[in-house]
Amino acid sequence: DLRTPISNIYSLLELVINGDFNENELNDVFKELQINTFTSLQLLENLLNWARLQKDNLTVFKEKIELSELIENIFNLNKVSSKEKNITLISNIPKDKYVFFDKNMLMTVLRNLIGNSIKFTNKSGIISINLSENDKFDIIAVIDNGIGISPDKLDKLFILNETILEKGTNGEIGTGLGLILCKEFIERNGGTISVESSSNIGTKFIFTLPKN
Repeated sequence: DLRTPISNIYSLLELVINGDFNENELNDVFKELQINTFTSLQLLENLLNWARLQKDNLTVFKEKIELSELIENIFNLNKVSSKEKNITLISNIPKDKYVFFDKNMLMTVLRNLIGNSIKFTNKSGIISINLSENDKFDIIAVIDNGIGISPDKLDKLFILNETILEKGTNGEIGTGLGLILCKEFIERNGGTISVESSSNIGTKFIFTLPKN
């Protein structure tokens, strides 16, 4: 999985060094470089986190987090890939809404869920982040109107040995570790994660954040 984006980066750099481009062509090459670099970083981050989990080197450190600001940061990280597919990212999280979670783990969860939604949503799609709550939990939903997940695959999404590797709507790739990490990090913080999906209609990932 890492070989593909890194090979693309190498090939694109060779083109820049040896090619004769006009400004518009160079902009296209640099966009491709940015996308492939970002993809490589995401894959590496998931692999490193997975390695730490296997060695049990991750300690949960819960803190007070301003949720809308964190989501805005994740949106900014995904600006290039979402713009490339003309996907609209919408946060319905009110300002000054605070949650209690390990910040690095929550960033990993949101980065993977939002990244997956972008990956499996067609051009001009919409992805929204919604919030609800009860007495014990804040409940976050990441909703897209993408290609969805078939019923026979839903139960296998969070099982490592059953990991299903599928390319996104633009041929995007992944390690299959993202959702495994999401489940592990959420459960270590006392929450749960579930998914609802229909083929060609969209997908909703729902996870809970304990209030204390």
